[in-house]
Amino acid sequence: ITCDLVAGQNEMDTPVQFECAAASCVVTPDTSTMMAKVYPGLGFCVECKGGKHTTCGNAELLPHLSQGHLPSPILAFRTFLSREVHIHFAGDMKPIPSSVRPADQPRNITLGTRLSGDSAHHLNEIIAWYAHDALIHACVPHGLEQYSGAAWGVRDVCQGPMEFLLTFGHDEPAKSVLRIVYTAQFEDTGDWPQWFMFDAYRNIRTQHAHGDVVHWPLMALCEYIENTNDFSILEEELPYTRRSDSEPTDRKETVLEHVNRQLECIRNQYIPGTRLVRYGDGDWDDTLQPADDSLREKMVSSWTVELHYQALSRWHEVVTRMGDQQEADRIHQEIREIRSDFEAHLLRDGIISGFACVDESGDFQPLLHPRDSTTGIRYRLLPMIRGIISGIFTPAEAAMHSQLIHDHLVYPDGARLMDKPAAYHGGVSRLFKRAETSAYFGREVSLQYVHAHIRYIEAMAKMGEADRVWWGLSAVNPISINQTVPNAGMRQANTYFSSSDGDFRDRYEAVTHYDKLRTGDVTVKGGWRLYSSGPGIYLKQLIGSLLGIRRWYGGIVVDPVLPSNIAPLSLQWHDAGSRWNILYQQNSDQPLSIILNGRSVTGSKAANPYRDGGPILPDSLFSGEKAIEMTIR
Repeated sequence: ITCDLVAGQNEMDTPVQFECAAASCVVTPDTSTMMAKVYPGLGFCVECKGGKHTTCGNAELLPHLSQGHLPSPILAFRTFLSREVHIHFAGDMKPIPSSVRPADQPRNITLGTRLSGDSAHHLNEIIAWYAHDALIHACVPHGLEQYSGAAWGVRDVCQGPMEFLLTFGHDEPAKSVLRIVYTAQFEDTGDWPQWFMFDAYRNIRTQHAHGDVVHWPLMALCEYIENTNDFSILEEELPYTRRSDSEPTDRKETVLEHVNRQLECIRNQYIPGTRLVRYGDGDWDDTLQPADDSLREKMVSSWTVELHYQALSRWHEVVTRMGDQQEADRIHQEIREIRSDFEAHLLRDGIISGFACVDESGDFQPLLHPRDSTTGIRYRLLPMIRGIISGIFTPAEAAMHSQLIHDHLVYPDGARLMDKPAAYHGGVSRLFKRAETSAYFGREVSLQYVHAHIRYIEAMAKMGEADRVWWGLSAVNPISINQTVPNAGMRQANTYFSSSDGDFRDRYEAVTHYDKLRTGDVTVKGGWRLYSSGPGIYLKQLIGSLLGIRRWYGGIVVDPVLPSNIAPLSLQWHDAGSRWNILYQQNSDQPLSIILNGRSVTGSKAANPYRDGGPILPDSLFSGEKAIEMTIR
């Protein structure tokens, strides 16, 4: 049994110290590494148990392989034939003993959440694995294919970790994440860095950010308050971060004051004469950063505008519940103005532009739109799904864009970012930097980025498209994936893949034969593993959208979006110390009915501009109950 050892910034670029004793080994970073200097006692122990006559060592235990073919360094255990062998790993920030006793009871981060039903085996099995991946992303945010570093991307940590923690009731850790994020806000501008180290390496961070980043902390704050009904966080006093040395400021302000600085920063980014935020250094799709720096000031991402609209709408709800009617009225007026400018400048022929660029006459010219003669790209997924999720689309606009998505962007392996890849000219950048310079046809370049596909699932749930929600969750679940995606290549079944990449040899072949992805005539393979906030977002969509169980200001929304042929299903779920056992029975076209602990209950409907929302059950119906039985018909 072999283990590659890494105890430095990158594999094989720094020496690793390890000391073997019988069937265990203590591994520590070399004193020359940054790791050892920041955490002098850090190390981990690897121990092999259950094997017969186990020995531990390095390459000498592998005589059948030449030294030149071995990773360096490598740890090896050798045992006689045994019925079972256990490998235990343990790490600590202080020196650890050469033998470690595994924890008697591993912490159950999903609190026993379980989904049962003949059709749901693959969804239940992925819960524990994606919870594992979500926790890795929150604690050590890098994947197996991009293993160096460990910084929090602001937009990433405000999505996956926050949505995961709140879905499974880990409210205090979620609150701690918010404290760290708002402390990272720059004092001078009210903006955030694109990414920052969140622990003892906190002095390592970037100085710039894409145009959407400033909106995500507010989205995460609203997510927390909606789930917990905890407004006290707004009164907590936190420092800012000094740009000069990345240290926290002596001056502290309440989180509410931090938000006001944040909104001021956003308003300073409006295109003059409008309520549309500038593109800046980019939006969520990193591959579409403009090659022409002047476009940063005169281009608009429709997706970022929609994100701003959604964040401000959610904040309006918070402010209204706080009782600050004057501020609520002011925000409501701003939301109306954003919607008006959105309609006037970003919708052309009723179709949302991927981008719009202000010309010399002040008109907005669409890009990534059927009228776009520059890029040849006609449809962009992100503004279509965020337009639905945010509620900025009218019902007619939402229905039309849902149809456009399924006509042009949904392929056998999922929803794709655009209807065709950006042009490739041998790596020369003309319009978009990374999309045109990457020789690698994967991740956003290959256009099926799973994080965006999961947001497509969220949009379809808001529309009530149950069959598409079920298919969407199955299409990016590696367990039994060939039952949903027949052309999927073999892949590891217990880990999150951040993309589904066409099996092309190079960018030229990918462009020439791209239509084969739509027909399923080319194999699709899993891209990078783990590196994404996607696992946490996926689990939220599984529990909160498909099964329709989510918290809302002290109550519980019951709003399942299930295909009629899937039930019966049952869900075990925990909230605030209560154990919920929820049974979903066959429901045709009849109105939703809910039996809670033997009695029929109802509540006011959750807001949804595109269909009737599910009832919000007030906490008075179940508070204090330790075991709750609910049947949904």
